Formats: sequence, C-alpha cells, structure tokens
Amino acid sequence: METIPTNPQANKYFVDWREYGALLSALAEKIKETGRTFSGVYGLPRGGLPVAIYLSHNLKIPMVMSKKLLEPSTLVVDDLVDTGRQLRRYTDYFTAALYSKPWTTTHCNISVETTRAWIVFPYEQMK
Repeated sequence: METIPTNPQANKYFVDWREYGALLSALAEKIKETGRTFSGVYGLPRGGLPVAIYLSHNLKIPMVMSKKLLEPSTLVVDDLVDTGRQLRRYTDYFTAALYSKPWTTTHCNISVETTRAWIVFPYEQMK
C-alpha cells in the first residue's frame, strides 16, 4: 500500500469541463462493457451527484436519491476515491468513480484513471 503524500495540494491537477465530459463518457462506456444491469444509480454526496445524473441519463436508469433506498443492484458512484473511507460503506454494491488514488484502502469496481494528483474538478474552481 502506498502512503498519502504529506502535501497532496502541491501536485494539483485542474480538470476543465471538456475533460470532465470525456471522463463521464469513458466511465459510462466502461460500465456498459461489464454487461451488468442496474436498477438505479446513487451518487455519493457531493462529488458523486453530477456523475450519477450523467450516468442516469446515459444508462437510462433512475437516480436513487437516498441511501435508504439502495437495492443490491444499485450502481454507487463518486467523482474520486481517495482514502476509500467513504466507499467502505458500499462494498456490497457495484461501485465506479472517475478517479481513484493508488493508496486507497477500498477500491471501486471501475475507475477511469488512477492518479496521485490532487484533482480539482470544474465545479470546485471558484474564481
């Protein structure tokens, strides 16, 4: 297992809207390639919500708006899996993320990219 850098913000990577859209498309394709059928998609608050909205439209499955309504066949998504602490609660579900870190303790089933960089998504870039 890798250790978390002492100053992860020193290595920031800014994702623009175009790249974000490409990441979402790539994630949808990877999910389709699994051949799985999902009853719905649940986005982990907060970064997983826009991912879930996109996948709901692309995969033509409903959004699950509360973790109390999760079914065994619900797809659980997030924008980034870093330590894996939040994802640990969802290991009984198929999980997917745009990015994952190499040092995560809980791995998702699918991620588009693995990176050590501090990811700054376009909706986080306040000017």
